[in-house]
Amino acid sequence: MGTRAPTSQCSADVADPSSIKAAAARVEEQLGGSGLNLLINNAGIARITTLDGETLEDMIQVYTTNTAGPLLLGQAFLPLLKKAAQGSPGSALSCSKAAIVNMSSSAGSIEEVYVWNLGQVVSYRCSKVWPRCTGCEPRYFPL
Repeated sequence: MGTRAPTSQCSADVADPSSIKAAAARVEEQLGGSGLNLLINNAGIARITTLDGETLEDMIQVYTTNTAGPLLLGQAFLPLLKKAAQGSPGSALSCSKAAIVNMSSSAGSIEEVYVWNLGQVVSYRCSKVWPRCTGCEPRYFPL
């Protein structure tokens, strides 16, 4: 097993590529040459709207944060994740090597209409369905 850096938190505005790049640089500095084993994408915003009140501007802002943000974070941290994966012995995939976890919510379900009567939050629902489209089973992609 490789050495592990202490767990630390680093915040970034996931809708701002320069903020993401700066966060990746801070994490790389804290890791001191070792790779990153786990990236958790949990950012999300919602605008409380109804279907007939949804606007293009709100949808773009929500999609940028909830859908494009995880992509941009994954790309920025990919070199650190690859470094961790290459430095770990064995061929089995696991979080002890390197992984990206994309979080969703019940409101992102295409099967349930979770609390529709309380707030339709159309842009949020659409943006959060992406991580759930592959089903409930985790998907592993070798780094």
